[in-house]
Amino acid sequence: MSTPQSKLKTLISKSHHESFQVFSEFIRCKSYVDSSSSGEVSITGMAQTRRLEGSNLLVVEDVIDTGRTMEALLSALRAHRPSRLRVSCLLRKRHPTGTGYLPDYLGFEVPDRFVVGHGFDYNDNFRDMLHVCVINKHGLARFRQRAVGGGAGGGAGGVAGPEEEEKKRRRGGEKDDGDDEDSSTSSGSAGI
Repeated sequence: MSTPQSKLKTLISKSHHESFQVFSEFIRCKSYVDSSSSGEVSITGMAQTRRLEGSNLLVVEDVIDTGRTMEALLSALRAHRPSRLRVSCLLRKRHPTGTGYLPDYLGFEVPDRFVVGHGFDYNDNFRDMLHVCVINKHGLARFRQRAVGGGAGGGAGGVAGPEEEEKKRRRGGEKDDGDDEDSSTSSGSAGI
């Protein structure tokens, strides 16, 4: 009967005679501006592609939303003819208009809501939070990406900025009863 210790000894003795090289590359795929997809996938950082042919590749991803970005990345990687290609992902959203893409290894499946924290960002904000939560509508408005020389209110696409939103709310133009469907799902982050 083999014990965990004997299995470990066997594994170590076998790996002693075989060696393999591990390379890591950081590739950036971007398809979101604010909280919605732009429809275009931008892939940067594939400079060392000559090493990909015949390699075993593991893509480590944070979140898969519709699956379109991952499918675009996998297509770009397959063009370099790797021996094997696998995907590991922390979060996969249950997206009604998604492609149905399922990663090989999955941490959690989550509702189709925009999440931030613990590495997930909204326009480069909130990555440093120690937990993952859903960003509410006030956080979306406050940290919306501003277009250079934007339209009305200085916001992208003529969307009013947070100062204008607050003025409108104070004048009674927009009631805030605090009972948002888009409220945060994690304690301590209701202001986001």
